[in-house]
Amino acid sequence: MKSYQWILAILITVSTAFPIQANASNTTINNNTQNASRVIAALVNEQPIYKDQLNAKIQAKKDKYKRFNQGKQPPEDLKQRIQKNVLEEYIFAELIYQASQQHQVTDIETKINEIVALLKEKSPDAEINKTAIKRQLIVDEYLKAHDLINPQLPEKELKAFYEKNKSKFASTTTRIQVQHIVTTNKENGKEKITKAKALLSAGKPFEDVAKEYSEDANAINGGDLGTISKGYMPKEFNDVAFSIAIGEVSDIIETEFGYHILQVLAKQPAGTVPPYENMKDFLAAGFAPQVKKEKLSAHIKQLKNKAKIEVLLFSN
Repeated sequence: MKSYQWILAILITVSTAFPIQANASNTTINNNTQNASRVIAALVNEQPIYKDQLNAKIQAKKDKYKRFNQGKQPPEDLKQRIQKNVLEEYIFAELIYQASQQHQVTDIETKINEIVALLKEKSPDAEINKTAIKRQLIVDEYLKAHDLINPQLPEKELKAFYEKNKSKFASTTTRIQVQHIVTTNKENGKEKITKAKALLSAGKPFEDVAKEYSEDANAINGGDLGTISKGYMPKEFNDVAFSIAIGEVSDIIETEFGYHILQVLAKQPAGTVPPYENMKDFLAAGFAPQVKKEKLSAHIKQLKNKAKIEVLLFSN
């Protein structure tokens, strides 16, 4: 089990299907009445993972192959890899489950009751397994405590990446931040935009006039369109927007969408590099999957080094 290409799947196994896996840990090998006929695929610290637990996920992966390959069955070597990979995921899940049993959850009964109340509110007649909820809660709290749910690249490393690569983030075209007031070119649209222009000329704040007179979805935000490039708006709009000075209020402009008045709030010439604060969340989101993969891989490796694992099936 040297490859960790399936490592992210463990979060899904643990976070959504884990109560099934957790039940395996509570079933001892000596429970001959219930489990004598079940085939054991692996033992993790003497706790069994049964072959029948893996069947649904193995089949789902085979079905996925068929969907993308015109209904063909996966070749034998791929079937074997699928079996090994699914078993590996369950071994990882079992390792995390066992480790989580040492984790203390504050006010666990209160949290369980809150979850039960929410479930009953959604499905009043549903049977609720509080034991499964408790197991799930302990695992989730363990993952959070070890920062395995949503780990982030340290700020220092994120900023270093930005500094090294910021030339790549530079804009290739001139961009402007602009707000506008727009009315339709039907019925009293021209009259309405003329009133708006008069109020602006009298000194009323642009945002207030936009909220009162503008007829598009941006009116609630004072007409703010955000930062745009040429081509985002009609040519008549662009010609004015990219030529007037910052802060200047335009004359009335007619386009296919109606009548506009605009004001440019800021300009970013081509080659402008956005500041780190503007890029931080974007960069962090981009790194998140890799950070999660590496951190979870390292954590699983630590647990494996301390565990006794016997793989009884799919080991060839």
